[in-house]
Amino acid sequence: MSSTFGGLEMGKSALNAFRLGMQTVGHNISNMDTEGYSRQRVNFTTVTPENIPGVGQLGQGMTISSIERIRDEFLDFQFRDSQATLGYWEKINDLYDNIQNYISEPNSSGIRSAMDTFFTNMQTLQQTPEDVATRQALVTSANSLGSMLGNLIDSFNTYNESINMEIQQSVKEANGMLHNIAALNKEIYEAEALNQNANDLRDQRDVIIDRLSKMMDIAYNEPKEHDGITGEFFLSVNGKVLVQGNNVRELKAHAFIWDNQVYYDVQVAENEFDIVENPDVTEALATGPEGTYQLTVDRTANGLEWTIGGGNAHCLETYAVRSSEFEGGVILNSDSADIPYKLQFRVLDTDNKPSVLTVKIDKEGTGWKLRAEKDGVPETDSDGNVLSTTITGNLTVDDLVDFINSKADDLTVGVDARKDGNAIIFTADADNSPVELTDYSGMLGALTEAKRELLAVNMRTDPVNIDDPLNISGSFRIQVGTQGTRVTSNNFSANSGKGLQEGDILKAISSDDDTSPRKHTFRVGVSGDQVDFSATWNASTSKWVLSSDLGTNMTAGSSLTAKDLTDFMASTFMKAGSSDNPALSGMKVTTGKSSSGVITQFYIESRDNYLLSISDVEGNLAQSMGMVNENPVITIDVESSDSLITIRNKINEKYQEEFGLTEPEQWVHASVDNGYLEISANVAGEAQRITLMGSEDGNMQVLRRLGLTMNQQITSDIMDEDGKYISSFREIAYIPESGLAKDASFSLNGVRYLSSDNKINMARRIPSLSGDIRSRYKAEELTEINPGMWLNLKSSGTTTITVRHHIRDGSIKGLEEARDEMIPNLKSELDEMAYGLVKTFNAYQYSGYGVSGDVTTTGVAFFNPLSHQSDAAARLSVTDRVSFDPSLIGAAMGKKDENGKAVSGVSGGSGDGTNASRMVALNFAKILEGGTMSIGGIYDAMLSQVGTEAGHAKLMYTTEATVSDQIDSQRQACSGVNLDEELMDMVILNRAFGAMSRYITTMDEMLNTIINGMGLVGR
Repeated sequence: MSSTFGGLEMGKSALNAFRLGMQTVGHNISNMDTEGYSRQRVNFTTVTPENIPGVGQLGQGMTISSIERIRDEFLDFQFRDSQATLGYWEKINDLYDNIQNYISEPNSSGIRSAMDTFFTNMQTLQQTPEDVATRQALVTSANSLGSMLGNLIDSFNTYNESINMEIQQSVKEANGMLHNIAALNKEIYEAEALNQNANDLRDQRDVIIDRLSKMMDIAYNEPKEHDGITGEFFLSVNGKVLVQGNNVRELKAHAFIWDNQVYYDVQVAENEFDIVENPDVTEALATGPEGTYQLTVDRTANGLEWTIGGGNAHCLETYAVRSSEFEGGVILNSDSADIPYKLQFRVLDTDNKPSVLTVKIDKEGTGWKLRAEKDGVPETDSDGNVLSTTITGNLTVDDLVDFINSKADDLTVGVDARKDGNAIIFTADADNSPVELTDYSGMLGALTEAKRELLAVNMRTDPVNIDDPLNISGSFRIQVGTQGTRVTSNNFSANSGKGLQEGDILKAISSDDDTSPRKHTFRVGVSGDQVDFSATWNASTSKWVLSSDLGTNMTAGSSLTAKDLTDFMASTFMKAGSSDNPALSGMKVTTGKSSSGVITQFYIESRDNYLLSISDVEGNLAQSMGMVNENPVITIDVESSDSLITIRNKINEKYQEEFGLTEPEQWVHASVDNGYLEISANVAGEAQRITLMGSEDGNMQVLRRLGLTMNQQITSDIMDEDGKYISSFREIAYIPESGLAKDASFSLNGVRYLSSDNKINMARRIPSLSGDIRSRYKAEELTEINPGMWLNLKSSGTTTITVRHHIRDGSIKGLEEARDEMIPNLKSELDEMAYGLVKTFNAYQYSGYGVSGDVTTTGVAFFNPLSHQSDAAARLSVTDRVSFDPSLIGAAMGKKDENGKAVSGVSGGSGDGTNASRMVALNFAKILEGGTMSIGGIYDAMLSQVGTEAGHAKLMYTTEATVSDQIDSQRQACSGVNLDEELMDMVILNRAFGAMSRYITTMDEMLNTIINGMGLVGR
């Protein structure tokens, strides 16, 4: 039976529920502006009814089951996901806002204006090249441009430092949030374990999660209650747990070094890693695809320009030349080819001037006619008739020795010939005087250097004054450039029209063939060394003779085959790989065979990945094999009246389109320092190798007299029969210690690259050795090493580079990308512009003449040369020489001949502004980005790119902010406090409370009647 007082209990329960409901409404209204507050709702439920027999269930009123927060978890997830993207784009947008403030274009005091002023002043100089004020204005505007670029780079660097500090501060802030979340978790667990309401604590935690989600792409989970137990709260970033219940794993600002500065990479504690395993090998920035990369650095770039000369080179002096052995002492017999035979000897006369003896031999009947010339003038009798000597029958070693000695005496040429068994040794009469022999027909076979004293004699002409005539006449040739780490020949298939069988390179030369060269010499240059290979036709044996300047020689067949040449080169490279010549130890010759097993193709490669250059020194063998360096070969003609200054100017003024020289990388600049001529490449790097060659007939005298060659020992010292130390030498270019350029060589995950710079995100890729044998391996085109990766190579060695992003979205990710990718890329574009300006402007400046007291001066740089492109914008400045003496600005070109070419080494005059006009044209010439961009154009393109990317960042930021606001509005509509709704609840609860109060009063009156008013009957 129902309790008499059950109605009062039901009323009390209802009043309490309505009171708590009213209190909750008040709590909602009072927190309607509190950040992150979720409105709460009292959940009412009926009390279990009482079962009354015969009646059924009787209701017992209502009570409160819970006070819950109104949240939509799906909207929370959506909002926090959008917050991470918003945080990322907010930082990227901030980046471009700051960059645009730094660049400040268009602006009358901006970089573009400074560039325009510089080229305007250059144009004025073209019109008035002698005006001192104009020259000074040009220097001032150039320095102003350099200062502005430097200031912009400084601003970028300062901003980068502030980003780096913001990353470090973000880590501290995030860790504080993580600890706060863990502390709130503990409070929530404790409260809810006692069945207490933890709604407000959960709101506080959600606010922190909202803020944290803007910083990084977090994930979180809290398993729902099961069997009365709520699971632990988990918060992670990319699978790495940061918070588990009330336990925290912090983020770490993991330090690493980039460009001598401490940078921070955001990582998760206990999951920390070094981006670079061995920082002695390289430094790295890596924002691209995750992975592990293996880096092997063979060598780093030394940032040098190729330089030849500039020092006291001990030049090669051939004291004695030995011919081949002749069977029975017979050089030419009746069966020998009927062709002109010619020998030419060069020696020094008593005045230390070159003197030439030429011996010409022609077949006459069954014998031979010999004639002699001195310095190109034939020996004649008193009537002017050319004198000759006729040999009946075979021409022997004795015949030739007697003729040379007698005619050398008659013509007063200091040449001496003597027998050595069945060979001939040629020397100069004077002690310690060299002799140079050119055998145009190859009749003497392979020529070798005979025994001579080991005596370093400087053959260089040493003028008292650098503008004195040198009394040197002749020519030499210069070629700049390389072909790759591997150079492949043509396929030598049979060619009946040329008389070539399969595998033949050169055919036999018939006696009536007056056009085919009898001697070919080609040079294989690599790093600081070179080998000259010669193929000489021996008419007496009708065979090709192979020789090298390393002392190796071999007799081939009547046709020179690919097998002959490759066997000989392979054996020579093996000799070069000895301890005497370690620089060539990495050279290799690899052959390819046809289906019939004949060697028809080959390639020469540097296994150490140095760049090769193959040049024809004499003849055209390399060209006919398809292996010659195609870069321009420039001849420098030297006259006896030329001084060192004139020769320097002749070299410098050759930078003209008329000679096929259109890019700075193709040419050199010369200077005279302390009486020595020095030739340097215009651009730093191994790819600008300088090859010096004598005249087309192989004459090296001019190079020797200029001190541009030196002797290099190729055998150990031994004693001759007289007890004197003797040795064997070869002649190579004199490269000072500071003139051997080397590129960086490295591989990343097995892909090989070369680079003239050490701080890079792009390099020149070398293809793998597999695949097409015709691949040129030039390593010319720049290729991105790896997306989002910058390297700063430090030393040779091997290291692992780990790219792993613990944070992949949010403001922290935006900061890292801004610091490690976007700002470096912008700086790189400015560097490219500055580097391109310096190298191209200097190339023209080197070729131009100054005015006034500098009217004979060329080869002076306008801008300080840049050894590499990285950081070029911060280093652009005018040289001290030009700043102090603007008359050195090379506005004039050399005096032109009737063909419009400057070749004399003399200025076109102080009033000439031709070279200045070439410099003016650089403002619009497309010389960058593979010939697609001008110097000004690349800056404009950068501005356009910045504007486009800034607009994109602004759009993305605005869009994400709108999306985030929309989602947040939906969240607020769900969980926010609605005042009208709360007032309605208040009215309802108030009326319910009043009604229930009236109910209790009525119940009280009823009970009062029952208790106090009943039971009076019968009193």
